[in-house]
Amino acid sequence: MFDYHIHSDFSADCETPMEETIRHAIEIGMKEICFTEHIDFDYPDPSIVFELDLPAYDKKNKRIAVGE
Repeated sequence: MFDYHIHSDFSADCETPMEETIRHAIEIGMKEICFTEHIDFDYPDPSIVFELDLPAYDKKNKRIAVGE
């Protein structure tokens, strides 16, 4: 089973940390997942901010990749 449309707490529409999603995916036997965070600088609803903190996102991915 695969899921190529997952958000993490880096997207305004999700509160789940990446690590939690990864652990759950492993538990249920997912073979592959892909995080697809929102970067919508001109989103029409100003009450929702879809701006991705790219430096923090990169740092988090590198930490996860080395198992920290």
